[in-house]
Amino acid sequence: MALTIPAFSQNGLISGRVVDKNGRPVVGATVLLKQQSTRGISDSLGKFQIHTTTTKGTLVVSNVGFISKEVSFSTLEPLQIVLQEDQTQLDEIVVVGYGKQKKVNLTGSVATISGDEIRETPTTNLMNAIGGRLPGAVTVNGNGRPGSGSSLQIRGFSTLNNNDPLYVVDGVVRTDGIGNLDAAEIESMSILKDASAAAVYGARAANGVVLVTTKRGALGKPVFSYSGLFGIQTPTQYPRMMNALEYATFRNAGLRNMGYDITNPAHTGMFYTDEEIDGFRNGGTDWYDLTFKKNSVQTQHSLTINGGSEAIRYFSALGYTDQDGMYDNINFKRYNLRTNVDTRINKRFQIGLNLEGRQEVSKTPGWDANQLFQYIQLSNPTLPAYTKSGRPFNTNGAHPVEMIYNSGYGNNQYSVFQGTLQLDHQLDFITEGLSIQGVSSYYKQHLFNKSFVMPHTMYEEDENGNITNTKVTGDPTFLTETFQEINNVTLNASLRYARTFGDHDLSGLMLFEQFKSSGNGFDAARRDFHTNIKDEFFASGPNNQTIGGSGIVNDARRSLVGRANYAFRGRYLFEGTFRYDGSYRFPEGRRFGFFPAFSAGWRLSEEGFFKNSAALGFVNDLKLRISKGVIGNDRVSAFQFMDAYTIVTGSGPIFDGQPQPLINYGVYPNPNITWEKQDNTNFGLDASLFNSVLGVEFDYYFRNTKDILWSRDRSVPATFGRGLPNENYAVVKSKGLEFTINHQYHIGQVNYHLRLTGSYASSKVTQIDDPANALDFQKQLGRPVGFLAGYQAEGIFQNQEEIDNWYGGTQFGYKPQPGDIRYADLDGDNRITISDQQVLSDYGATPRIMYGIAGGFSWRNIDLDFLFQGATQRAMFLSGTARVMYNNGSYNNFAYLDDAWSAENREGKYPEAWVGSNTINDRNSSLWLRNTGYIRLKTLNLGYTFRSEWLASRHIQRLKVFVSGYNLFTWSGFKEFDPEAETGGGWYYPQQRNINIGINASF
Repeated sequence: MALTIPAFSQNGLISGRVVDKNGRPVVGATVLLKQQSTRGISDSLGKFQIHTTTTKGTLVVSNVGFISKEVSFSTLEPLQIVLQEDQTQLDEIVVVGYGKQKKVNLTGSVATISGDEIRETPTTNLMNAIGGRLPGAVTVNGNGRPGSGSSLQIRGFSTLNNNDPLYVVDGVVRTDGIGNLDAAEIESMSILKDASAAAVYGARAANGVVLVTTKRGALGKPVFSYSGLFGIQTPTQYPRMMNALEYATFRNAGLRNMGYDITNPAHTGMFYTDEEIDGFRNGGTDWYDLTFKKNSVQTQHSLTINGGSEAIRYFSALGYTDQDGMYDNINFKRYNLRTNVDTRINKRFQIGLNLEGRQEVSKTPGWDANQLFQYIQLSNPTLPAYTKSGRPFNTNGAHPVEMIYNSGYGNNQYSVFQGTLQLDHQLDFITEGLSIQGVSSYYKQHLFNKSFVMPHTMYEEDENGNITNTKVTGDPTFLTETFQEINNVTLNASLRYARTFGDHDLSGLMLFEQFKSSGNGFDAARRDFHTNIKDEFFASGPNNQTIGGSGIVNDARRSLVGRANYAFRGRYLFEGTFRYDGSYRFPEGRRFGFFPAFSAGWRLSEEGFFKNSAALGFVNDLKLRISKGVIGNDRVSAFQFMDAYTIVTGSGPIFDGQPQPLINYGVYPNPNITWEKQDNTNFGLDASLFNSVLGVEFDYYFRNTKDILWSRDRSVPATFGRGLPNENYAVVKSKGLEFTINHQYHIGQVNYHLRLTGSYASSKVTQIDDPANALDFQKQLGRPVGFLAGYQAEGIFQNQEEIDNWYGGTQFGYKPQPGDIRYADLDGDNRITISDQQVLSDYGATPRIMYGIAGGFSWRNIDLDFLFQGATQRAMFLSGTARVMYNNGSYNNFAYLDDAWSAENREGKYPEAWVGSNTINDRNSSLWLRNTGYIRLKTLNLGYTFRSEWLASRHIQRLKVFVSGYNLFTWSGFKEFDPEAETGGGWYYPQQRNINIGINASF
């Protein structure tokens, strides 16, 4: 019962106190006088004061975590205003495996983001919107190719095999991922991280599960919504290549360091002359600038319609994405279509139909993007790109510009259709809360790839423009076509129950599911085209042709799923789940596995002693969670329990002058192969504090993955004669923690929110078949998955005296010279050998620590949101051209290598200049190891929403214009490449920064 607290009043001043239903003060509540738009804020005692010129009016009282309330007054007597808690958060629904649960009753570890949050990231691929927003999600955006997305692991490494999660869209497992769904379709995304949440997916759940729920129709008149943006893209970071002057100067230095003498007639021709070097001061070719555009464009559009009646509700979406690349003739287009319809036949029977269609079209030149970046490095900047008459100049190597325009093309068309029919029938006539559900889903995937690769010609001319020599680069014209079709059928039927008996909430699920995936494919190739005019098979010659085909069985399984939930007074929460899974990948008698899990929760905040404690009044909700269970992994090659054979043609015994086919044995069969099993334990805490102003979620977990399928090739000699099968014997243990801190509040008319997420994941191999004679740094036992090993660099030799005093003056049997890397003798044998390697980093390209800082504010018609996303404990070695000057003897160099050691630059960061690989320096060592941790401003959006009677009169409900950015700024100690680069050698398509303008409208 609320107490009456005296509050003073005087002419022109209204005052009072804001409390909750228990009489406790509500701090920071906004009290607005509607008639004058003046406001006050309640203090630590809940008191407020507002100056007024009237003795009657209406106050609007609001605060985060409470339902806004209007209070009328007709005198200036003090007021006691009681606010009711907003139950929205307590009633928040979270999508879980094969169902939904109230978040307040959730006992498993589940992280969720809304579709609105996903749409805050202006990217063409959904996978790029996850990192930094969901605790436990470990993402790496390795490249920026048009249409590409980030890789995803949930809680890092748990096995030596495939660590990818399982993807489920609207309750149906998807084999094509989720990256190319249209963001406008998405209602929410959840990741299931522990055994309790994921065990219902059994043998495919060990790496976590990603659940995507698409939008459905809502009661009301049709609402059309349009969203569109146009953006400009530029690379985030890619190092400059040396110009002609730098190239020639350092090449001469490298040759001198290798012992070549410019005065020796046998060597003179290897050097650039002083005259040539002087000419390069204002000349040369910047192949990067000539090949790539300054920027490229992207555009996205989506149109949705949402509405319905009590009998039928519908949601439809149409999406279009068009993304260009860094050079001409590379492009990605995507067309999305979705319709979700729910029809209520009667009060007990409902039918749902989901239809999805998608087509992706990728176009490239005849050469792959990674190859283009390789040839940019290969191209000599001292040579011109074109002759004076405009013909491609003969570089005696590659010509990246011609590779883009005159090397042919690669076209890839990928089409997807998904249709799902769902029937729901309430069985209340049997008992209240009982229902039955049936789902039938058909998925069809169609891939067609056509590649027409042509050689291109380069020329040499005399001073008069006459051709003196030509060179044809590339293989003879080559046409390949690949077709693949995959069909998935999912059928499930379930009996469901949910009912409340006084203080007892009981629910359950029993489900049978069958899944089958099959398909066909063929490929064909032909060479010897008489002309490049026609890119069809009939235009080629009769020789040099191949054709192949196969039938595909991707998956087949039958499963029984069960789940039971019980809650007492919303205080004590229990859940038990299981899945009995059968997979075609294993032999009869070992195909089925049982995967159980159990979880419990205790809402301390519902205890009487907690509710009645004034000291704990700031705690609105507090829940402890624990879960334990077994989940599996069967992502290995099928039929390893059977003998395998391969047919080899062209190398068998000669009969009638022709080699006959041979049949070779494949992998030795393993009749005992079965599942990987993961024992998964999770402890969690959820809290809501200060009237939901502050929210905290915390999880700690540890996992023991055993029976990992791994071969014993490491310890069995190659003379065994056959490939060894995978066996269930390896073990990996992993552990980690995750947290989320939410804060939301308002200051006057400014509403703001902040969220900090973080996760840490580590692993250790505790059982594996290491060879008995392996060196210590080669052994995996007792070490993390993905560790990096190499030599410990102790600096760079400065003079010959240092060399002579360093372990006999040799390293690896070679005599170093000033400017070479000096290595530590780790094994203590007073020599520098291959044995002097150690683990330099416990982690590799997959970061152990991920974090994000998301937030935003709104003021009147203006809103802004942002995401800082970061990763630490991630490392890679520089490799190839990134550390070798004049790689393969002719490549150009990244310009940062100009800080090479020399007698004039003894503080140089890198070893001495050299032409090609240096036996001493070109080794993985701490000098080339880079910590690639980073933090970047991942997204930034600024919008303005128009609100006017003019818009309303034209049936425009909402109109918003915005500017947005993606990958805007990056801070990292890794300076050579983007810190998320997928390779340390530079042969990759750089990540992209984009800046966009756009519009959202509803009518």
